[in-house]
Amino acid sequence: MSKHQLDFDKMYISSHEIRERLKISRSFVTWAKANGKLPEPIRIAPQAPDLWLRSEIEPIIVSWGEALRLKRGV
Repeated sequence: MSKHQLDFDKMYISSHEIRERLKISRSFVTWAKANGKLPEPIRIAPQAPDLWLRSEIEPIIVSWGEALRLKRGV
């Protein structure tokens, strides 16, 4: 993997990565965006995954993950 790709991956997180990490559906991410649970994403193209600055959204994802673990009883 190129240095540029590694730098990109370190700086940004995609909706796909969030779904995999939290084990949630695409519609759940869409709901979270629509209801203000996630900030507005960076849109590259209509069909491309949404992107966020990892440093800005990481605390939200950690908190969301903890809430999901409690709800799932894991």
